[in-house]
Amino acid sequence: MNIITNIPAFRSFFRVMLPVVLALAPVFSLSGCGAYRNTLLNPSLLDLRALPLPPARLKVAELVRERLEAGDVQDIAVYFHALPTGYWFGINEEAKFIPASLLKIYLMMGILKEAQTNPGLLREEVLIQKPETFKEYPFPPSFDSNNPPVVGKEYTVEELVSRMMVFSDNLSLFYLSLHLPEDLLGKTMSDFGLASPEDVNQDFVSVKQQMMAMLALYNSTYLSPEMSQKALGYLAMASYDSGLAAGLPRGVKEA
Repeated sequence: MNIITNIPAFRSFFRVMLPVVLALAPVFSLSGCGAYRNTLLNPSLLDLRALPLPPARLKVAELVRERLEAGDVQDIAVYFHALPTGYWFGINEEAKFIPASLLKIYLMMGILKEAQTNPGLLREEVLIQKPETFKEYPFPPSFDSNNPPVVGKEYTVEELVSRMMVFSDNLSLFYLSLHLPEDLLGKTMSDFGLASPEDVNQDFVSVKQQMMAMLALYNSTYLSPEMSQKALGYLAMASYDSGLAAGLPRGVKEA
């Protein structure tokens, strides 16, 4: 699954994992800039317009019902949030799922947050070693990863973060985990109210909780604007072209 720098906003975030389906669909509106006398209000109010959003829930609910009745998924969860109006709806949004590669988002955010106070972190280099080096590890890395880094080559932390997010590369994830503080992922998840489980294959993240991380990036409330932009850029460049990405019009950015 692809997760994982250069866009001002993202339209939507969706990921499909069989036998479960997770859908997170925030809809963002690019707000106008310039002189705005109500400086304490959301500037996107300048662009506010009536949107026929409530019927969308009925359409989505019908699609969910059809998929469940067809038996091609076990469960479906949807969370939709329209920032221009604040309208949102959820379908089974509190249900817990195995986060799988969604955990990479929290590791990425943790690394970028560390880099805000330690700018040299992203330039640190990591040597990619031979597979047999890790044969004694309980969970040795898979060198069959999608577009893996080259053995014997040094990569910067920033390069590995980019590869982890753009290609959903588990080998880059492994080397970052070795190089960085052991509690970095757990600390970041804790910041978002998530307990780091002993077994990452447990159902412990809901689509509504996952949305909080995405909104934190869009609103730049957890990271600085520069780092939030960088994180969203990685997500927007993800090579995953299925799920929501397959149905979006050409030119629409998604993360």
